[in-house]
Amino acid sequence: AARRTLEDRVQQRTTALEHAQDTLLRAERMNTVALMGAGLAHDLNNLLCAVKSSADLALLNLEDGVAPGEKELNRIAQAADRAALLTRRLMGFARREGEELSSMDLGREVRGMEVTLRFLLPRSVELHIDAPEREAIVVQSSRLRLEQMLVNLVANAVDAMPGGGKLSIRVARSGPEGDQAMIEVTDSGVGMTEEVLARIFDPFFTTKAPGKGTGLGLPSLKAMVEEGDGRLEVVSELGRGTRFRILIPSLPEAAISPR
Repeated sequence: AARRTLEDRVQQRTTALEHAQDTLLRAERMNTVALMGAGLAHDLNNLLCAVKSSADLALLNLEDGVAPGEKELNRIAQAADRAALLTRRLMGFARREGEELSSMDLGREVRGMEVTLRFLLPRSVELHIDAPEREAIVVQSSRLRLEQMLVNLVANAVDAMPGGGKLSIRVARSGPEGDQAMIEVTDSGVGMTEEVLARIFDPFFTTKAPGKGTGLGLPSLKAMVEEGDGRLEVVSELGRGTRFRILIPSLPEAAISPR
């Protein structure tokens, strides 16, 4: 009876810890959505300015007895389409709770995330994505998981470049036999000291001001990478930027799942 009681208590404690971890990861996800929302608001404001200027020009033409030109109307339609695309991407990222893993072309998926990643970037940060277009680098993952990984690293890189800089995302094969897929994220930011670098994967450890970070982003990133039988490498030097590498197993090109 004592053993059963102890087992029940251990199970209850384990369930409570799993629930707490899930809650914290959801909180980190919502923090990411908030960051993306700030970038979205900036982009939407630019699109609304384009719509308004085109509409004003069309009204002026009407006052002069000239029908609205095709160019102005197309500009309004294109801006509206882009605004709808941006909001759909953000809403989709916020709503998805999970996705089944499938075989996918890593380069194509990363290129397709450029619009989403730019939500996070101020004008002072230059983004460059280098991902192969002709060669497929196939991995077992999901778009949601890849987005979470990259959004996490990009958001951290932006924080490390308060005055602006360059951010590079590279997709390539790795390993002695090319049996690994690599996502490399490099920034030209402030870098980290050896003391900070040694603690970045500790839960709740953060160098950000109170209310600016949860300290769960990198630990959750590391957990996701290792869950997929991969590993996470980081190199940083104070004043010379930081480079993260996500290394995950690659699959034969023929293994790509049909869309």
